[in-house]
Amino acid sequence: MLTFYNKYAKNFFSSQNGEEGIVKECLFRMNVTTGNCVEIGANNGVWLSNTALLLKEGWTGKMVEAEHALYLQC
Repeated sequence: MLTFYNKYAKNFFSSQNGEEGIVKECLFRMNVTTGNCVEIGANNGVWLSNTALLLKEGWTGKMVEAEHALYLQC
C-alpha cells in the first residue's frame, strides 16, 4: 500500500518534492475549492513554489520574498 506521500506527491507543477499534490489532496478532503494562499520564501513565484498551482487555478494569494532580485521576477 502506498503511503500518503507516495500517493499524492507526484505529477507536480512547481514544488520541489510534490508538496503541492499533498496540499491539493488535503484541500480536496476538506472540500475547499478556492480561497487565499500565502507563500513565504516565494523565490521567483514559480520555482519550488507550493502555491503556484493554486494561483494558476484561480486562487488569490500573496508571495513574500526577501531577496530583491528574486522579488522582481515574481
